[in-house]
Amino acid sequence: GAHRHIGVEYSQVRSTELDVGCWDEKLFTEFRRKGNKLARKNFEKHVPAYFMTPRECSNPLVRKYWIETKYVAKQFENEAEKVLMPEQALLGWLQKCNDAGKWQRRYCVAYRDKLMYFKESSQSLPTGTIDLAQATVTIPDRELGGGRNNKAPPCEKYRFNISSGGRVFTFAPESLEELFKWIHAIRRSSLFYGESKNAPRSLPQVNEAKDTYAQISKKAQKEGQLGKQGGSFMSWKQRWCVLSSNTLYYFKSTGPPKPTDSSAGSIPIALCDVADGAGKIKKPDAFCLITTTRTFFFQARSSSAKTEWIDSLKKSSAAVIEQIGSEA
Repeated sequence: GAHRHIGVEYSQVRSTELDVGCWDEKLFTEFRRKGNKLARKNFEKHVPAYFMTPRECSNPLVRKYWIETKYVAKQFENEAEKVLMPEQALLGWLQKCNDAGKWQRRYCVAYRDKLMYFKESSQSLPTGTIDLAQATVTIPDRELGGGRNNKAPPCEKYRFNISSGGRVFTFAPESLEELFKWIHAIRRSSLFYGESKNAPRSLPQVNEAKDTYAQISKKAQKEGQLGKQGGSFMSWKQRWCVLSSNTLYYFKSTGPPKPTDSSAGSIPIALCDVADGAGKIKKPDAFCLITTTRTFFFQARSSSAKTEWIDSLKKSSAAVIEQIGSEA
């Protein structure tokens, strides 16, 4: 059934008894030359390990997406570009079904081996976190929602489940494309970080080495004053920030610290994803550093200053990831 909807330029259905005018020796020769086995080998030559196929799930949505990707986009005929891990964080709003069966809108962030969900996109600390390293992702075998006589909410049509740590978490995006974007990103994380050798390091929240400003500023790549949002209370305070040795240090002073001052905290750039704050927080010239435990929000003094900070942080991050990143 799904083949009929992709267009006659990709798929044609013919009856061996009724459509007598379409069969000729040229067509038979083509069938004999290729056959199902050879054609499948060509169309499915480079299917990624993370890609969900109809062989593992009978949901019509899986078959529809598989057929369109396989025959229309011909995505598997050529080898896809290697994915360098860690990937850029996947961000967006999803519907989440709680334990009582109620659907709630949540802002979700998938980064490295974690999926965090927030009540608001401007939150620093997540409402909940799911470990993706040992997670499995499934879609219900039958298609739900969207029907006129179906009492399920429309969002259930694209629902998927994440099983991790003895719990099952249910989410739903708003479209078919978004559904498989999230599913495949989560499966890539599970495949890669499920191996102990790829387990990401933990993120230190304080300057444990107690390095002073004099020591840190010697290798400063960039420094200046930024607004910083707190964690639990989300209050904004001015902090002097220094990007040094691929780590962002922040000091409680509103101007250049004293040489003997120690930083209030440090964020290793290699363990972060750098993103623009637009659409996430109602602060002009904001940007954020996404980690597997929280999102750090900063505010620059101008649009040009924000661009400079983002460029410097991304350049620092890219340099480190190029050295330690692995292809999955």
